[in-house]
Amino acid sequence: MQKLKSDPLKRDKDGRTEAMRWIIEKMTEPPLKMRHETTLHDKNGWTMAMLWIGFTHTEPPQWMRHESSLRNNYGSTMAMKWIQFVKKDPPIWMRHDKTLGDEYGATMAMIWIQYVKTDPPEWMRHNITLSNKFGSTMAMLWINNVKTEPPEWMRHDNAFRNNYDLTMAMIWIECVKTEPPEWMRHDKTLGDEYGATMAMIWIAFLKTEPPEWMRHDITLGKRSCGTMSMHWIEYVKTEPPEWMRHDITIKGAIWERTMAMFWIEYVKTDPPEWMRHDITLRNNFKSTMAMLWIQFVQTEPPEWMRHDITLGNKNGETMAMKWIEYVKTEPPEWMRHNNEIADKEGRTMAMHWIAIVKTEPPLWMTMDNTQGNNDGRTLSMKWIEEKKKEPPEWMRHDISQVDKDGKTMAMYWIKHTKTEPPEWMRHDITLVDNNGRTMAMMWITNVKTAPPEWMRHDITLVDNNGRTMAMMWIEYVKTEPPMWMRHDITLRNNNGATMAMLWIRDVQTDPPEWMRHDISQKDNKGETIAMKWIQYVNSEPSKWMRHDISQVDKDGKTMAMQWISNVKAELPEWMTHDITLRDSDGETMALLWIRDVKTEPSEWMRHDATLTDKDGFTMAMIWIKYVKTEPPEWMRHDITLRNNFESTMAMLWIKYVKTEPPEWMAHEITLRDSDGETIAMNWIKYVKTEPPEWMRHDNELADKEGRTMAMKWIQLTETEPPEWMRHKNEFKDKDGETMADYWERFVKSEVPEWMKCDELISTDEALDEIDVEVSSETDDEGMTEIMDLIKEMLQKHQNRSGKKIHVAIKVE
Repeated sequence: MQKLKSDPLKRDKDGRTEAMRWIIEKMTEPPLKMRHETTLHDKNGWTMAMLWIGFTHTEPPQWMRHESSLRNNYGSTMAMKWIQFVKKDPPIWMRHDKTLGDEYGATMAMIWIQYVKTDPPEWMRHNITLSNKFGSTMAMLWINNVKTEPPEWMRHDNAFRNNYDLTMAMIWIECVKTEPPEWMRHDKTLGDEYGATMAMIWIAFLKTEPPEWMRHDITLGKRSCGTMSMHWIEYVKTEPPEWMRHDITIKGAIWERTMAMFWIEYVKTDPPEWMRHDITLRNNFKSTMAMLWIQFVQTEPPEWMRHDITLGNKNGETMAMKWIEYVKTEPPEWMRHNNEIADKEGRTMAMHWIAIVKTEPPLWMTMDNTQGNNDGRTLSMKWIEEKKKEPPEWMRHDISQVDKDGKTMAMYWIKHTKTEPPEWMRHDITLVDNNGRTMAMMWITNVKTAPPEWMRHDITLVDNNGRTMAMMWIEYVKTEPPMWMRHDITLRNNNGATMAMLWIRDVQTDPPEWMRHDISQKDNKGETIAMKWIQYVNSEPSKWMRHDISQVDKDGKTMAMQWISNVKAELPEWMTHDITLRDSDGETMALLWIRDVKTEPSEWMRHDATLTDKDGFTMAMIWIKYVKTEPPEWMRHDITLRNNFESTMAMLWIKYVKTEPPEWMAHEITLRDSDGETIAMNWIKYVKTEPPEWMRHDNELADKEGRTMAMKWIQLTETEPPEWMRHKNEFKDKDGETMADYWERFVKSEVPEWMKCDELISTDEALDEIDVEVSSETDDEGMTEIMDLIKEMLQKHQNRSGKKIHVAIKVE
């Protein structure tokens, strides 16, 4: 008998070939017959070489190696995996562009710091402000992982912050839990994304009083995360030191809680007397101290704290309702109110009781059984939802009564008990909820079996989305609909999808023969069943399903384009078409390949390097945006070529890679994008550090809004601009704002002295600045010229200071 040959490209459920499984299980080289193309990868994008590194911790054999910049689905290269698993310097052949980051933006140097915890090798080091997707630099990662001072070459501006607005000093306090070194310290009022200062972080992590140099205004934080006192109560759970205490009515902006409210939430005892305030003072949710006491302490609030029992919070919930929610027993007598008082959702105490306690409400709490809350849910409906039992007789009402979604008790029963409704509860089988679903449809979506005979109706009846029972069956049960349920195969839902298209989407196998229809038929997106197959099954459509390769969906995408975006692999030959064919966004197969697969397109797919998509992006520009490395040589074009936003490759490099553009990419420094921004302005905007020297230009050069580099620096970094960037203080943008105005608006602190516009100037001082010579021979015309010169000088000052100047000049 002839032995069948095994297919080396056959994959398991994880997308792994025999060779890949061999490497994982035996940790040796797979036999020759098993070997395949080196860039072939599993579902997670791991190649044989990556698996070899991960499991054997050695260099892959020569035949297994591939392009060093090839990445898995998590953006990791072989070198990154080598650093992670072997914890050594990667071999030279494995190294790649040092600025290349994984899916989290972590470069080799960052991964080295995380796993090896030593200084990265010199060749691996990059711009010190280059950060990962969380905004963390190498220095920040060093503090986080190594927990010592970063090496000198790695240190950057101490006010530089990550995406959470944490500085190195703040990270030091969190991770090292000691005072940050002096060089690392910064303005003590600087806060993280929640407004927490170093002192607040110190309290949170060290639970002791912050060092004196770190302390600041005790009310700082009332507009953000809460004051130092509030942090102290939350983390230390004792009374704050006297120097830290402030006005007891001050609220922290997050949830607007006072110190007393913090005390109730975190210490769970009666607040000290000095901390107590008006009992009706409320937080952001309009909760009083008494309501918070019920929520966090779950006992009766102290007598001094109690207030009007009908007072509700933001949701209209009273103390009694909060008691039911948190204590789950009957509220004390003094707390009870009229049983028809409802919260803003229309829920009474009885409804709260059923939802939370899940038993019959006490008699004193009961109400009219037809009364619903704001969603129209009656006590019976709440009972079915919570108890999954028949409601007591006194609670039952007319079976056709519905909630605001149009659901009856019977529909609630099907959804929550997944059994047939009791006979007394059943109603007309064609009655639908607000989504157009009948009881039978709800049965299919919730119970996932054929509805009982008494419940079945006309098979062409559809819900609001145009779905029949058969379509719902395919979506929820994922098997062939029962014979009695099947209908015309060309019948479509509101999205234009047939049963066959839904089968491909939800079952992901070939539709049964009886369900198949004309292959050129499309849904509302213009997608055929073959396109659906590519999109959901991620493999070649069956032969019977294939159609003309130039046929497109409503976005102008061919099967080949769908394949690239969804399967992310080389196209089957029969699917390929003209390489210049574009979709509605102007994207060719090559442009889509770069965007979605993030590697070089195959040679046959490549086209003219200047061909662009709808937004004017070339292949090189898309490469920079998505791959974040230098485009291959064949892809490069004229460096002044710009997209529809007037951005060059260099500007895009700064925006997406956040490092200096390669030398070949650099262009005239005054060239601007559609916002009038130069590469230096782009650098400030995206990298938030000083632009490299070669990039700097005249400091009064402004964008379309009249904003200079210095103004952008103040707005984006909230620090003083470097000296070389500063310009005349009176220079204004198009809204008439100076650097000082920007400082007041964005930094919200006192304007530095050097930035202030001069105050009122005396006429004598003004005259000192003008070279005036007046003699007895000066005629009227000469005097007029002199007066005009003086007026012009004073007018300039008036414009600068914004204050009116009155001048009286006496000529003798």
